[in-house]
Amino acid sequence: MLDEDKIRVMTKLAVFEKEKGPQKDIASRYYKNDYISYHMIWTAISATLSFLFIIGLFVFCRMEYYINHLQDLNFVSVAIVLGVIYICYLLFFEIAAFFIYRKRYKRAQKFLKDYCRELKELEKIYNKEHLRQTRATIQMSLNLEGTVPHD
Repeated sequence: MLDEDKIRVMTKLAVFEKEKGPQKDIASRYYKNDYISYHMIWTAISATLSFLFIIGLFVFCRMEYYINHLQDLNFVSVAIVLGVIYICYLLFFEIAAFFIYRKRYKRAQKFLKDYCRELKELEKIYNKEHLRQTRATIQMSLNLEGTVPHD
C-alpha cells in the first residue's frame, strides 16, 4: 500500500536535491568564515589578474606614447598612482565578495535546515511504518503459536 505522506516527502526531497543540491554542500562542508574567506581569496586573485590585464591592455594601446616619452615619465609617481588605484579596485571587489558569499552561505544554511526537517519527517514516517510491521509480525506469530499444525 502506498503511503501518500511518504511519497509527498520523498518527492519534496528529490526536488530539493535536484534544484539546490550544491547549496546543501556549501552549508554542510564549510564553516561560514571558511567559506567566505576561501572565496574572498579567489576574488583577490581574480581581481589582481584582471587589474594586471587591464593595465597591460592600457599600456599596450598607448605603447608608442610611452616609448617616445620614456625619459619624461616619473616612475615613482606612476607606481604610487597605480598602487592606490589597485588598492581601491581590490577593496571594491573584496567588499562585494564578502556580502555576496555571506548571503549565499545564509541561503544555503536555510536550505539545509529545511532539507533536514524534511528528512526527519521522512524518518518519522519510516519509524511508524516499521512499528506497524513489527506489531503485525508479533500479532501473526502469536496467532500461529495457538494453532496446531496439520499432519
